[in-house]
Amino acid sequence: MSTGDLALTKVPVQALEDLRRELVRFPSAQVTEAWLARVTGEPYAASLRFLCDLPREGVCAVLDAVIAERNAQRGPELELVWTGPEATVSHTRSNAVVLRQLFERAKDSVLIGGYAFDHGKEIFEPLHRAMRDKGVRAEIFMDLRGEAKSGVSSETFATECVDRFLQENWLFDGPRPEIYYAPLTAAWGASLHAKCVVVDGLDSLITSANFTDRGQTRNLELGVLIRDRGFAEILVAQWRGLVSQGIVVRYEG
Repeated sequence: MSTGDLALTKVPVQALEDLRRELVRFPSAQVTEAWLARVTGEPYAASLRFLCDLPREGVCAVLDAVIAERNAQRGPELELVWTGPEATVSHTRSNAVVLRQLFERAKDSVLIGGYAFDHGKEIFEPLHRAMRDKGVRAEIFMDLRGEAKSGVSSETFATECVDRFLQENWLFDGPRPEIYYAPLTAAWGASLHAKCVVVDGLDSLITSANFTDRGQTRNLELGVLIRDRGFAEILVAQWRGLVSQGIVVRYEG
């Protein structure tokens, strides 16, 4: 196990939990290097290759032990998240992969703040499924793109922006997220530019990558995934404070 122990130190606990969850979901799945790459991301497949030589029960036992030990450790766990071309040797995971897996494993709540959107159906599908099947509560703090024209109130402009977002990006029946916006940004031509995703009050993704085709697939974008409940609680409280002070309001349409 010494080789496996050494290899596993390079793999974030989120990737190990994703792998363990998939083993439960697909009992007949074969643990191959290609399967590992698909589930956890290409950068970690080589470190996890030794699992292919273990029986399925052994793979589960190793993952359970390592996950339990990691979760018992103090301090945040950090992971570099990337969009765009990478160096030959890379220890990052794709922003699109990380985002999808965060939404898939959400159990209670998802908070999204500040992003631009242009192909929401693909990105939001796993979030909508989590809301529909697990009762996950989702909140989006939305950046209003542009500025209200002369004679148009900020409230009317905000309503038009939110309605357009829902029509173009939330193309699902059933539950939909709570939408919040900052009315003053419409009047000032300013932006709600603080970008983050917080899942279950535990995992925080802070990244420059918008929820757009460019941001998720083509641009060079950098982010960090932080697993730390204390940090996530502070981040959520920051948004809650904006709501309580009326700086950000809920869309009631």
